[in-house]
Formats: sequence, C-alpha cells, structure tokens
Amino acid sequence: NAWSLVMMPTLGSTPPANFFVLSILFSFAIGIVLALLYEFVKSLLTSGCCKKACQFSCLLITMSLIFFTLPAYLLFNTPLALLVSWFFSQAIICFLTSLVFVKILD
Repeated sequence: NAWSLVMMPTLGSTPPANFFVLSILFSFAIGIVLALLYEFVKSLLTSGCCKKACQFSCLLITMSLIFFTLPAYLLFNTPLALLVSWFFSQAIICFLTSLVFVKILD
C-alpha cells in the first residue's frame, strides 16, 4: 500500500475526518514556520515587493530541491517526470506564497 495509514487506514477506504483536520493543522504550522523564516531573512533581501518575493521564493525552492526532490529521486521508486512535475508545481506555489508573505509582512 502506497498511502499512509493516516490517509487510508484500510485499503480502498476514503480518508477519515482526522486526515483532513491534520492536513489543515499541518498547513497552518507550515505557514507559520515559513512566515517566521521570512521575518528572519527579510532584512537580507533587497527592496521592492517583487524582488523580495523572487529572492525568498528562490530560497524556498532551493531548499525544496536539496531536502526533498534530490533525496526522493535517490530513495524512492518515483518516476523522474513526476518528481519534475512536483518540483515545478511547488516552485509556483512557493513564489505565490512568497508574494503573499511580502505583501502581508512588510
């Protein structure tokens, strides 16, 4: 079974309610951590909304490549095209998230 027991406790079942609650909690926790990271590094970024968003998103995208995409390629039997797709979709999400952080936290 490829799915976690949190998402699919038994084969073929739908995700239980606690999966959705955990998903929302994890999303908020990740958002708080990223907002704190932005607060920590924003003084190192150049001025301008788009420039700051680009620089912060480059930091997030690079960390994603180093800590997820490359290890996943080495450790898991995942098709390369899927990893590339995940990487680019995450890069877009990171850039949009960075724009939101810059607009709200500056």
